[in-house]
Amino acid sequence: MTGTFEGVGTLQFSPDNKFAYIYSGASTITSGSYTTNLDFKNNSEYILAEYQISTLESTSTDLFYKIFINDVLIIAQFCNNSFQTYPYGMSPYKFVIPPFSHVVIQAQRGSGSDFEVYHIITGKVKGAIEQENLEAITNNNKWASL
Repeated sequence: MTGTFEGVGTLQFSPDNKFAYIYSGASTITSGSYTTNLDFKNNSEYILAEYQISTLESTSTDLFYKIFINDVLIIAQFCNNSFQTYPYGMSPYKFVIPPFSHVVIQAQRGSGSDFEVYHIITGKVKGAIEQENLEAITNNNKWASL
């Protein structure tokens, strides 16, 4: 649990452990190969996650990105250059991050100049040991509904 932002690329939780978030900061993507922009692991919690990708740059290049959980590709998206406004392409995507997972987000651009993107995952924490203990105490030992 933390109440202070600890920097980019760090999975963090709200002080009550009910929300989680991670930000990539500016990630430069290039052509020809995928660049890993976020790479993190969670612990014993489920996270009902929402992923967004954005850019501040007007670009005429295509964008490709992938999200893996435990080396399994769960989301792959191609955004052609007509998607030049936020949210980039078809994001946001909603998905579940299971306990003890390794999450990797990669992106690459089509032809043209390099540009920066920003990856954001926010979510609700469900089933974490710390949250369950907190809810048991605050709800007269009754489980809060999921």
